[in-house]
This record gives sequence, structure tokens and C-alpha cells, in this order.
Amino acid sequence: MRPAHCALALPHLEDYTMLKRLARSLALSLLAALPLSTLAAPVSVTTHTSGTSAYGDWVVVDALGITNYDYRDQPFELTLQSTFDTDVNTNFWWGDKLWIFGADLTVTFRIGDETFHKQGKGQAMLGSGSDSYYQQVSFYDSLGNGKLVDFTNYVMAPQNAAAGDPLAERDASASGERVGSMGMDAYNANPDANGLWMMGDYATNASVTVVSSVPEPSQWAMMAAGLVAATVVARRRQRT
Repeated sequence: MRPAHCALALPHLEDYTMLKRLARSLALSLLAALPLSTLAAPVSVTTHTSGTSAYGDWVVVDALGITNYDYRDQPFELTLQSTFDTDVNTNFWWGDKLWIFGADLTVTFRIGDETFHKQGKGQAMLGSGSDSYYQQVSFYDSLGNGKLVDFTNYVMAPQNAAAGDPLAERDASASGERVGSMGMDAYNANPDANGLWMMGDYATNASVTVVSSVPEPSQWAMMAAGLVAATVVARRRQRT
């Protein structure tokens, strides 16, 4: 009887050992992942302005590769997006503006029937007031033609977030006369056109959206509960 009993018991012991190892691996995985996830605080900032007309200098027009610009009133749109992680990307305050280095940038500028679009790494400067939001971006590699251009959107709209915190989540927009402005500043080293050249105008539509994917407190609680449960299971299996 004893050998038969042992033969029946051994598979159960093996099952317990497997469960114990699985629970322990799960607990260690959660323990390792939890600190890494706490470092992640990705934020995406998108501003958009649109209107009619856009005063510009030929240096800016040339830097953007616009070939059919006729300097007359025409519809324009400027969309800026900067995505970054405040725990990873270098950032600091300069005056009332927050500077972010190493952000992922996307710029789309439409004027008339032409479009300028570029994605890449660069820096973003953000500012927030009680009724306004400011976003400026520039690429590290300029525009590939030796010209460095800063792109700026200024949104005049009620902000659903605390003033002075440009990273607070919000979704605000406004329409009407001069509800914002867009601008592009080109820095040219050409001796024939050295200095700062600008393009811009007031906007009749403007919006800003700030989205943060930081986990909610309830999510952290669920992760912690899972870690505790996995640890308890591992200990019980070990005792068995």
C-alpha cells in the first residue's frame, strides 16, 4: 500500500512545485516591473491654430520648401505635437517656460495648397496661464538645409487646468477674432540674409490638448494587490 500511496502523492507534489515556481516568477516579474513603470510619465502636448493669411519673409518660405507662396491672403493651419517623458527627458524651467529636451516632435503646416510636414527629435518649450497656452518646438537637425526654424502656437482659451502647470491635462479651444497666433522664426547664417526672419499671423481657431498616461491610483492599487497575492500564494505552496 505504501508504494501505491507514494506513487499517487508524487504528482501532487510536482504540481505544487510547479505552482510555487510559477507564483514566485510572477511575483518577481511584478516586483521588477513596478519600479520601471513608476518612472514612466509620458505626456503628449498638441496645439493647433488656423486662420486666413500668413505674413512671411522669403527666408522662412524657402526654409519650409514652399514654392508657390504668393504673399496674398490664404488659409493656413499649424499643428504642433511634442511627446516626452518628464522622468527621462531633460527638462528645466527658464522664467515661466518649461523646456523639454529630446522630445519627439511632429510639425504640420499647411498654407494655400502646400504642406510642410516633419517629424524628429528636438526641444519643446511650454507655458501655461489662466487663459492661454504656449508651445514652441524646434528640431535638432534644423530642416536639413542649414536653417534653424522655431515653430510656435499661442492659444487664447480658458484652460481647464491650474495656471502655471503646462503638463496638467486639458482640452481647450476657442474660435473668433485673434483667439491665438502662430509663428515661425528662421535663423539664417547666409551673409546676404543674416539674422532672424519671421512668418506668422493671428488665428481665428485655436486649441490645445495635453494628455498624460500616468496610471491612476486605482491602477497602482491593483498592481500592488497582485504582487501581494502572488507572494502569499508562493509562501503557501512552499509550506505545503
